[in-house]
Parts: sequence; C-alpha cells; structure tokens
Amino acid sequence: MAYLARALKQDLKLLAEELRIGITDDMRVIDLCKAITTHPDYDEAITKNLLAAVAEDRKLREQQEERRYEEEKQKRNHELQSRTMMQQQTTIVVQQPPAYSPVSTDGYMVVQPVPLLGESPMTVVCGNCGNKVTTTIVPENGACAHLCALMMFFIFLPCVCYPLCSGSCKDYSHYCSNCNAKLGTYRRM
Repeated sequence: MAYLARALKQDLKLLAEELRIGITDDMRVIDLCKAITTHPDYDEAITKNLLAAVAEDRKLREQQEERRYEEEKQKRNHELQSRTMMQQQTTIVVQQPPAYSPVSTDGYMVVQPVPLLGESPMTVVCGNCGNKVTTTIVPENGACAHLCALMMFFIFLPCVCYPLCSGSCKDYSHYCSNCNAKLGTYRRM
C-alpha cells in the first residue's frame, strides 16, 4: 500500500483505468489508493508492475515532449538567426553611378548601360545632357591614399607624401565634358 501512496495522482488514475476501476475526477490520492486495494481483482505484485510501467510511460512521454520543445526552440532560434543575417546582408552601399542612364528619343525612354568607370577617361552617354561624351577625370585623394600615407609614416617617414602625390593611390571623379555634371567616381577602396 505504501508504494501507491508515493505514486503521482495521474499515475494512479491511469493504473485504475488499466484495472478497469470506476473513478471520478474529484477523487484524491487516498481515495484512489483505497479503490485500487479494495478491488476484488487486486494483486500487489501485478499492481506494482503495472504502476511501474505506467510511471515509465509517463516519463518517456515527458522526455519526448521536452525533446520536441527543445527542437522547436532550436528551429525558432535558427529561423531568427537566418532572418537577422538576411537583414544584415541586405545593406547596400553604392559608390558607382546607376548601372543605366536614361536617354529620351521620340517620346520614348531608352536606357543605355553605363560602363564601370576606371582611372582613364571613358566615352559614355551623359545622364544629365544626353550627349555621348568622353569624360573629364579629376584625381582626388581618397581613403586609399590616406591609408597608404599613414602606413608610410610608420614604415619610412620620407615617403609619406608619395601616396598623396602619385596617381597610383588616388580616386578618380568622372565629369561630363559638355555640361560638367558629375557622372561618378572610381574609388580604390
């Protein structure tokens, strides 16, 4: 009888159902123990084994529920990380002009691709005036030139001015030779 008193109420209810004993939801643990032990088919050894099996089944169900909960939690965390990474990856910084420049002809808008700008003048269609022009380039000290000058400061002091004066470290801004509109900038960094 003591083994029944130590059992959980839900296990005792399942045991009573297994033994086909009529029970109600409002029964207490002591009432369930009495109903089981006073049943005409009560056998202590069989009841102990059945109660152990019922308790083991309950523990397995609880472990499965816990595993399922952990798997769902990991899945949600993975989805959250994926969304966060997608949001971080969608940040776009545009340094070149748009890939296409519109040109109007006979009331229709014709879009022509703009080539990627480089260190030398290029022939392009100006997005401002619509003429086909060779760009005028203006060298400017950018991040690359300043970074190289800083490195030269620490490596060999007399050469600090070289990156700021030479064209190999400069950025190049391209302007329309007709209307002087800025068409874009070629950046080293």
